[in-house]
Amino acid sequence: SPWPLRERGWFRRPRDRWLFFDDDGGCAFHDGEAGNWTSSDQTVRIETTRGGDTLRYHCFLRRDTLGDRPRLLRGVKTRDRRRTRWFRPVLGSFASTPEDGS
Repeated sequence: SPWPLRERGWFRRPRDRWLFFDDDGGCAFHDGEAGNWTSSDQTVRIETTRGGDTLRYHCFLRRDTLGDRPRLLRGVKTRDRRRTRWFRPVLGSFASTPEDGS
């Protein structure tokens, strides 16, 4: 089921991407970036690799109890540290709502 993802980065225009979740814990973006996903009651974590960097996406999962359109909210995209830094660099934010209601 494709999820349209709207990414916002620092000093860049918003970018639309499509995210596909697999039932076996795999996921892929339409542009070839692939990885794994896990979820808990209220959060979704996605970890991918692109160009030698490990990218992590963390967001809240809002289940739609009255309908069939869950949402991914308050998403943050980070990259692994390079060298010895204390914090992971934040690359941007994102949010999503599935188009087909799945």
